[in-house]
Amino acid sequence: GWNPDKFFSKVSFLQFQTPDVLNAVLVGAADVGVLSTCTLENAVRSGIISQDSIKVINQKNENANSLKCVRSTEALYPDLVFVAVKGTPETIIKNVAFALLAMPDFDHYRWSIEDNYYAVRSLLEDLQLGPYAYMRDNTAPALFKRFKTEILTALGLILFLVLNELRLHWLVNRKTRELHQALKDKIAADKTLQSERKKMALLERNGVISQMSSIIAHEAKQPLGTILNYLEILRMKQEVSPEKDTIVLSAINNVAQQVGRLNSLVESVRNFAKKKENPLIPSDLVEITEKAIRSFRRNEPEYDAVKVNLLNGAGKALVRSDPVSLELLIINLLRNGAHAALEAEKKQKPFIKITISRIESSRFELKIENCGNVMTDEQMARLISLGESVKAEGLGLGLSIIRSIADHHSADLSFRKRKGGGVAALLEIDQLEIET
Repeated sequence: GWNPDKFFSKVSFLQFQTPDVLNAVLVGAADVGVLSTCTLENAVRSGIISQDSIKVINQKNENANSLKCVRSTEALYPDLVFVAVKGTPETIIKNVAFALLAMPDFDHYRWSIEDNYYAVRSLLEDLQLGPYAYMRDNTAPALFKRFKTEILTALGLILFLVLNELRLHWLVNRKTRELHQALKDKIAADKTLQSERKKMALLERNGVISQMSSIIAHEAKQPLGTILNYLEILRMKQEVSPEKDTIVLSAINNVAQQVGRLNSLVESVRNFAKKKENPLIPSDLVEITEKAIRSFRRNEPEYDAVKVNLLNGAGKALVRSDPVSLELLIINLLRNGAHAALEAEKKQKPFIKITISRIESSRFELKIENCGNVMTDEQMARLISLGESVKAEGLGLGLSIIRSIADHHSADLSFRKRKGGGVAALLEIDQLEIET
């Protein structure tokens, strides 16, 4: 692992091993000397040096197949080598080879044929000499050329790992997106299922309440008729009485009128429950609206603080309608609007604005808008959906009834958010076509 070029401070090449190299070490001119195998033993036998005057560095153990000489390396390297240059005649090569091999041993040396130069090649490779001198070049191009196969293999492996990692990330992202989409679809399906179940529950509840309303209306029909009969008897008796009291007679007439109106409402409820449509007659939308406002004012005293303004921009609005059910529709919208106006978080004077206008040559628009809180999308969806009230205590039957009334009149009923808070209800109804 040491660098042979920098290990020694100075390297000297002498002419002879014996006695030049030996003398340089003995006199201290050199720290170490390199001798061929058996040169040391020959010098000892010749008496040039004593047995223990020089130390053998890294001495290797002898074995039966090696020379009986000490050495510092495992391998033995050739000494003098005869080779034939290119173009030498084959006859000369044979003759020289035969002559060398036929020579007898001299001073423990002999000529032989060497067919394994692996030790020499390993030595040159370790010292980076001869054909391995290129290993001293550690620049990037030289390193790439030297380890091209290893570098390309490593780069290929890294590229494979990177591509595999990218592929894994892509697969994970795709599976994550699919799972996310599946979760979104599941949540949407659950919401749809919940909404459908809620609608089914509302329809079932409306069906039960419709049956109960029909029963109540049927049972109330007879008592109302009896009350009307008694009122008629009282009115007739009051008229023929010599002490005629106009106040009592007026009260009897008013009560009879209200009971008659209640009887008409009960009949409308029965027809609604029985899916039976009341006949449509020519009516004035303005008069029906004004009557609904008066009834609202008279029968809903808890909403006296709500101001109701009517703006008539259509003059006389003749339509074909069932006046009682259309009045019921308007009263219901007024009641809902007044409730929302009183529940508003903003401290302002509650109001309801009613506008009657002509939107087309053959259609009228009745707009009822109220102040109130800003409606959320969920509340608007509940308001638009069938049979669901936006009030916590509401049953949603009022909305179902007014939608059925609007459908009976072939009218379009819609709800919109009002700027600044509140809701605007719009009823579009066809004008009465007068035959000439």
